[in-house]
Amino acid sequence: MENALQKNKWDLMGLSEVRRAGENHAKRKNDDYFYHFGETKGQNRIGFCVRGDIWNEVYEIKRINEGIGLIKTDYGMKWI
Repeated sequence: MENALQKNKWDLMGLSEVRRAGENHAKRKNDDYFYHFGETKGQNRIGFCVRGDIWNEVYEIKRINEGIGLIKTDYGMKWI
C-alpha cells in the first residue's frame, strides 16, 4: 500500500475493511501514520492513513462505532 500511495498526491485517506484488530496508531517507515480500530473478526474495521506532516494537525480521532470514524484536522474533517 505504501508503494501505491507514493505515486499519488494525498494528505489523508480513509480505509475500510482493515485487517488489523484493536485500536492503535503507528508511524510508518516513510514518516506517514496509520491509525485503525475495530474488533469484529474479518469485517467492519476501519483506519486512516495520514501524511506525516499533517499528523501534527490532527486534533481529534473519534470512533463513532466499529464501522464509522471521524478524524478532525486543522484542514477539515474526514468521515469513514
